[in-house]
Amino acid sequence: MRIGVHGKEFDRKAASYMEAVFDFLQKNKIETLVSSRFVKHLKHANFKRFKLKTYEPGESLRHLKFFSASAATARCLNQ
Repeated sequence: MRIGVHGKEFDRKAASYMEAVFDFLQKNKIETLVSSRFVKHLKHANFKRFKLKTYEPGESLRHLKFFSASAATARCLNQ
């Protein structure tokens, strides 16, 4: 399965939620594509271990099963 993730700048508290999302995806062997704009906010060392692939805005995302555009998804997965 492949999913795309896009978001906006976030604070340290939200970073733990985002890290939990990427942990979940990695453990479940889900290929994750992150928007080139959002990946700029994932420069903290905790995110480097995920080796995230990127996509450019405007690319066709039809090949993805799911697309998340908010940190709310992270909170839902973390509960």
